Amino acid sequence: MIDFSEWKYEFNWEAFKEDAVENISLMKHVIYGNGGDYTAENMNKLFKAAYSLSQISGRHKLKIMYDLSSGLENVFGALRMGEIEVTAEFTSAVKESIGLLEEMVNEYSSQANQAGKVGASLKGIYENRKNRPPSKNEIMEKLHLDDNFFKSLTEYEEHRLAENIKSGRLIMEINVTYPIDTFDEQLTRLNTGLKQHGELITTLPSTKACKEDEISFKLLVAAFEDKGTDIIHVVGDASATVYAIQ
Repeated sequence: MIDFSEWKYEFNWEAFKEDAVENISLMKHVIYGNGGDYTAENMNKLFKAAYSLSQISGRHKLKIMYDLSSGLENVFGALRMGEIEVTAEFTSAVKESIGLLEEMVNEYSSQANQAGKVGASLKGIYENRKNRPPSKNEIMEKLHLDDNFFKSLTEYEEHRLAENIKSGRLIMEINVTYPIDTFDEQLTRLNTGLKQHGELITTLPSTKACKEDEISFKLLVAAFEDKGTDIIHVVGDASATVYAIQ
């Protein structure tokens, strides 16, 4: 068992264990469910679970667990960005890593040697990743987006935009303006409707000039097949503007 005697603060093992078990269970559900259910949503969940586990283990100075969960975080991050593929090596290393993390949580013991070997496998998979997404310049050649708006996108949003461009989906830019006192409800309703007909890539505040009691937003949506017209109907607002930018 780990020695807490030199620590200067109180360590709540049960609270840590509860958080760790939740994240490990989420990863197991995706990895083992239906032989591996790697949808975009689930890959995002894997990344967030590994990130959360690395953060809490690092915060409590559980180095072995931190190193292993950080390795998973790197691999899952590359997976959701399309930089690596699901192979037998990937599945084996990930399952073994999750199994070791589960053992450590149930009874934290010295697994340094084994974790080091599996961690090396994860590092190798990550460093040999391929299928990197197109560069910013390549995406900008396809679209006519404001450069400042493009800079506001996260790396993952850039990746989803690039993936949808490669898939040939219709990319639509939507500009809306709402009263400040009701925008949260209206924007939530709009986002919910858009997701029925396409992938909502991002929703960001806009620099569009508007009244003092209003706020504007710019959204990017990748329309599902033959759903462009439906998206226009969802927006509905006569004051809104909708552009097909690819």
